[in-house]
Parts: sequence; structure tokens; C-alpha cells
Amino acid sequence: MAQVTGSPSRRGIRSRVFKALSVFGFVQALTVLCQVVRTKFTALWIGAVGTGVIGLYNSTMDILTNLCQLNLRQSAVADISAATDDERRALLAVSVRRVMFLTGLAGTLVAGALAPLLSRWTFGDSAHTGTFLLLAPMMLFSAVTASEQAVMQAYDRLTALARSSALATVTAVAISLPLLYFYRFAAIGPVLLLYSVTNCAFALIYRVRGIRTQQRPSLRHTLGAVRRMVSLGFYMTACYTADLVFSWFFAIYLNKYYGTADVGIYRSGFTLVNTYIGVVFTAISMEYFPRLASGIGRRLLTRVTVDYQSMLSMGVVAPLIVLFVVFCPLIVRLLFSPEFDAMTPFVSIAMAAIPMRAVSWCMAFTLLAKGDGPAYAVTETISGAVCLAFNILFFRWWGFAGLGYAYFAWYAVYIAMIYGVYRFRYGLKLGKATLFSLLGVTVASWLCLVCNRVLGQWYTLAIFLPAALIYGAGVWRVSRR
Repeated sequence: MAQVTGSPSRRGIRSRVFKALSVFGFVQALTVLCQVVRTKFTALWIGAVGTGVIGLYNSTMDILTNLCQLNLRQSAVADISAATDDERRALLAVSVRRVMFLTGLAGTLVAGALAPLLSRWTFGDSAHTGTFLLLAPMMLFSAVTASEQAVMQAYDRLTALARSSALATVTAVAISLPLLYFYRFAAIGPVLLLYSVTNCAFALIYRVRGIRTQQRPSLRHTLGAVRRMVSLGFYMTACYTADLVFSWFFAIYLNKYYGTADVGIYRSGFTLVNTYIGVVFTAISMEYFPRLASGIGRRLLTRVTVDYQSMLSMGVVAPLIVLFVVFCPLIVRLLFSPEFDAMTPFVSIAMAAIPMRAVSWCMAFTLLAKGDGPAYAVTETISGAVCLAFNILFFRWWGFAGLGYAYFAWYAVYIAMIYGVYRFRYGLKLGKATLFSLLGVTVASWLCLVCNRVLGQWYTLAIFLPAALIYGAGVWRVSRR
């Protein structure tokens, strides 16, 4: 790749990426370990039905949280990172904190008022009204957490952000497990609220201190400072809410026509694919997004940054794909229980989509960094609708294996849409090396699936894991040049 004048050196960027991976990789690994412990005991103590109930609560509260926060978590990072002077950066940080506190407070009041309706819409009766009332303060706690995390990320306080996330996760798991053991289904509401409270508490403990403006901004100045963020956040909120609604509809569809246990299996499988593999993307994005946003005005630098990040991301996930395909039945048994075995084909087949997810993820951040709300809203909303349609159609045909095929087809459509925007709206394109790597890793993922089914796991592991490690090492070696 070309070296861009005035940009950080390739070695410097690689060092920053590696630091972000090591810091947040450890945090994400710890988070995954805690999730493993929590998920395992949750599955044992309240079963697939209880897991499905938790999934329905989470889906509903996620929609409300997204609506009340206007997705300022992401848009704030871009604007604060791109600020050219300390006073402007401080003004934005202070403004984000104030605005998100107010939106969180308003969200709490709205969630409390809507509790009876939320119970009927989600579960078909009013028996869960009390739990939704209990969960209403999650809006405020989540908003405060998001504002502090955005400021920490924009100010490059990645270590503090990592520590706060790690400690919050460990603390929440340590407190919630005894509650689940002794109170089972009755503990679901308090446990969900507990996670929100602990995240907020540790975000405040590790918050960036000493941010001062020359004068305390009035509410008018505060709203003026965050106007661009709110504009982008509005589009992000609209499309993310649509995505959550599509997911919510599918969960309700499964609950109505197949049963709550299938909701729990689906949600657990989706978490396994999207969250556990996604820890790599989360770790990298902490460093990638601010870096991309700071140079988004230079086309060549943007193209080099996206290509570079795409290659690195595929190099990191390639060995993980092999491990998940080969050991998927064991992973499901370790994380859950035999009751969840039905998710195994879903998870293993979905692994073939991970290379497309890595590259589309890198390109999609360009839309956010440019503040292109309309394009982001259109692509993400269409993506959510496509995902819902594929999930319903493929699940009716092939059951949980169909969800794996749906996941792959979904990302095939998504990467085509994102690349269309990237290529024709911004005049950018992926390098040949990135495109060839994407094609190669995707084909290799399918071959790994076929080989695992035909030859067995040990032959597959012996053939594909060394190849994936060699490819990943090669990507890192080339990135040093």
C-alpha cells in the first residue's frame, strides 16, 4: 500500500493497532469468559425458556435505549476526535455529557410510562409490567455510561476504558450469579438492571477528569455544539432502531409460531456468532474509528486506512473461523447445555460470512466518519429488512441451519451495498490485495466447513489452522513494510 505524506508511519499505526488489540483483546477475552460463566449457569438454572425471556427483555430495552441516546456514543467519538483545538474538544466533551444525561433522564420517564404497553407488545399480557418498570432506570445509567465511554475513546484513554469495562463485567457477574441461583426467574429483572448500574459506576470512576472550558456553556451553546452529532445520531438511531425492531419481530415470530425455547436458542446462537467473534472488531474499532475520523478529509489516506484495517481484520479472524467451525459442538456444550445443541449448524455455517463482515465493517465506518447520515440510514435499514426476510424464509426451509445460510446471504447483500456507497458515492475503492484476500478467505471458510463434515474435525484442523495462521502472520509481516 502507498505511504501517505503527513500520515502516521505504517509501523506507528501497526503499533497502535497492536496496542488496541492487546488491551481490548484482553478485556474482550475477560468479558467473553464472564459471559461464558453467566450463560452457562443461566442455561442450567433457567433453561432455554428463561434465556428466551431475557432475550425479549433485552431486545425491548435495547430499542428504547437506542432511541433515547440518539446514538451519540458513536457520533461523539468522531466529532471530538476531529476537533482541532483543546477548547473545542473540551466544549464537545462537556456538551455530550450534559445532553446524554438529559436524554437518559427523559428515556427513564418514557420507559416507565410505557411499561404496561411494553409488557403487552412483547409478551402478549400485562404480567411483566412490574419488571419493565424496574428496568426503566436503565435508560439513564446507559446514557451516562455511553457518554463517558465516548469521551474516554475520543481522548485516547483506551486503558481506562478497558479497565472500566473489565471491572464492570466481573463485578456484575459476581453479584448476579447468586441472585440467579437463589431466585431463578424472579432474578431476571434485577440482574439486567444490575449490569447497567455497574457499567455506569465504573465508567464514572474512570471518567476523563479535568476537562474544562473557558466558560460554562449555556444550554443553547450546548445544543449548538452537539448539533452535528445529533444530526448524524438521528440517522444512526433511526436505522439502528429499525435493525432492533427487525430483530425483535423475528424473536416474536419465533415465540409465536415455534416457542420461547427457540427464541433462547436463536438469541444464544446469534450472540455466539456476533458477539464472541465480534470481540476482535470491538477491540480494533477503539483505535480504528478515531484514526479514520481524524483523516477522513483526505481521500487517499482514507482508502489506505480502510484497506489496511480490512487486511488486518481478516488476518486476525481467519484462525478463529477455523476453530469455531471445528469445535462448534464442543463450544456450544461448554457455553450452554445439551438443550442448545440445535444452534450448532447455525453457528458453524455463519462463520463463512465473517470475512465479509470484517471488510464491510471497515468500509461502513467511513460513512460514520464522514457524517453521512442519510447513506448510513438507508444501507442499515435495508440491511435489517433483508436479514429479517432471510431469517424467516430460511428458517422455515432448513431450521437453525437455515439461519446460518441466512447470515451468509445477509452479509453478501450488505457488503455489496456498502461497497456501492464506498465506490460510487465517495469515489473510493478497495485494493486488489484486499479483494483477493476477501475472496480467498471466504472460499477457504466454505472449504473448511465441507472438509469438517466429510473428513472430520482433526483432518480439518490439521489442514486449515496452519494455513490460517500462516495467512495471519503474512498479513502482519506485510503491514510492517
